[in-house]
Amino acid sequence: MHGRRRRRGRRLDASTYRVPSFRRQLYGRTYRLIAVRSSGLDKQKERKLEDVLAREKASLEKAVEQARKVTYNCAEDAETATQALIHQHRKALHSLRTTVETEQVQEQRARRGRPRKDEPAPEMRTVYRLNAEIVSPSPETIELWQEREGTFVLITDIRGDQRVPDEQVRRLYKDPIDVENRFRYLKSPYHVGPLFLQKPSRVKAFGYVMLLSLRMYSAFEYMLREQMSKETEPLILPGKRKSFRPTGSSVLEMFDDMTTIWLGSGESRQRRTAKPHDGQVERILGWFGLDLNISSEVASSGC
Repeated sequence: MHGRRRRRGRRLDASTYRVPSFRRQLYGRTYRLIAVRSSGLDKQKERKLEDVLAREKASLEKAVEQARKVTYNCAEDAETATQALIHQHRKALHSLRTTVETEQVQEQRARRGRPRKDEPAPEMRTVYRLNAEIVSPSPETIELWQEREGTFVLITDIRGDQRVPDEQVRRLYKDPIDVENRFRYLKSPYHVGPLFLQKPSRVKAFGYVMLLSLRMYSAFEYMLREQMSKETEPLILPGKRKSFRPTGSSVLEMFDDMTTIWLGSGESRQRRTAKPHDGQVERILGWFGLDLNISSEVASSGC
């Protein structure tokens, strides 16, 4: 059982922010830079971290294996190669614990062919080979990576902290994302792609229709999320995804398979849904005071 997702009008899983600011001179002008630390990015980067560590370790294992195959005639050359290997992977979260090992190998014979019975065996010589152990990143390294990945910097020439506080600058940056998401709805090929309009007047009329549909879509999504804020069970979206803040499009997708058929018996005909539907669909309709009959019955207009 899931607990309520809001507390005093705010979602419990909403992102929190820290927004310290500082000033820097750039190209002769003073700017305010605001370092925004987002807890929402922390959650996203946690999923990314596992993939980063796996790919990084695989790359290091390959590099170490190749480095071990090379031998050097002196310890200085082996040490130089060791430092080069460490420098090459200096940005990795993993670290390398390296050593230079000595190995005795036999010199090759001066000439080919079967050696004579009285020919002495080739001399042994010492070669040097680097060895490296891959060390998992420390908690401090992981924390630093998460700190860096969960932070982004805003820059503004508004220097009056009292007039426009740091938190307001962050909101001014973040709020347009909601508008951009609405434009994504308007430009969706699903709505616009199948249409071909030649007259400018028809293009203009279509624009008005799309704006009206966007208002309806926004109202639908708002009402849906307001209802979900009162629910204790998440909504099961297509793909078995669970959400307390579904998008309007993900919910409307659940109605794509709503098909109906006509059933005839003598002179009477009835329209029915073609197959049983998921209880989630009926649950959503119930929030708006509707039921499955909207797909099979025509409501009277009252005119």
